[in-house]
Amino acid sequence: MDILQFSDIILFSLAFIVLLIATVTDIKKREVPNWISFSFLGVALFIKILAFLFSGDYSILINTGIYFAIFLIIGNLLYYGQVFGGGDVKLLYGLSIAFSSNPFFYSSSTTNFNEPFILAFLVNSFIIGAIYGILFSIFIITKNKQNLKKFKEKFKQGLKKQEIGFKSLSWVCIIVSLLFLIISFVDSIFFLFFIFILIIPFLFLAVKIVEKDFMMKLTSPRDLSEGDWLIEKIRVGHEIIKPSIHGLNLREINYLKKNYNGKIKIKEGLPFVPGLFLSLILTALFGDLLFRFVYLLV
Repeated sequence: MDILQFSDIILFSLAFIVLLIATVTDIKKREVPNWISFSFLGVALFIKILAFLFSGDYSILINTGIYFAIFLIIGNLLYYGQVFGGGDVKLLYGLSIAFSSNPFFYSSSTTNFNEPFILAFLVNSFIIGAIYGILFSIFIITKNKQNLKKFKEKFKQGLKKQEIGFKSLSWVCIIVSLLFLIISFVDSIFFLFFIFILIIPFLFLAVKIVEKDFMMKLTSPRDLSEGDWLIEKIRVGHEIIKPSIHGLNLREINYLKKNYNGKIKIKEGLPFVPGLFLSLILTALFGDLLFRFVYLLV
């Protein structure tokens, strides 16, 4: 076994252990501590540098820089879109370094696409995350009759208001779905994509309603954590603490602990790290699930 194969085993084992620990903390506390994310990123980078020094292969450093830059952009889009929290995004940065080159045991030869491991992992993460989000939303909505009734009312209101996000996404999906409809005359398999893309805006609206109106909790100031998303502004004396895309910072939390005695509405997001953990395992075993599915159908 050469140094590159050995580093592949170490990095995959490290990613497996880190995501397992992060999954437990994400489920229990809805957060991933910074020490987990930063430690993973630092150790992964250190191993990559050692692999380069022992092998002399400059592509290791080049690929690491390229994939880290790509995931830096993707991570910021997910973070500022309030899809992922800061801890989730930092884990993605670490994963982009750990898998900037394909592990020697990974093969995508079962499909017609030879995409990198990290790309297959990203695709699988979105697929699993979407399925997980939809199932979790269904569970929340059908938990009791009051939730179901409230959801129906909110969904009707959302369709009538045609908010900017829903309207923009609808137009994009209509255009893309029409392209797939045209292609389906050449290959009928693409008709499935036509149907799926058309329902994406409605799934988006449903998940956003669940996130906004059903996934919140009342907490006391002493139980707040850095990065918690505030749902509505709080007036404390002469100071107003407003919701921020970055969540509450330590100064705001300490101020609330000293000066506020009421309950605070906090957005309780979905724990996404379990999806990343499952994606890591499935990617190592099966490669890109989407391409594999299309390949099997074809």
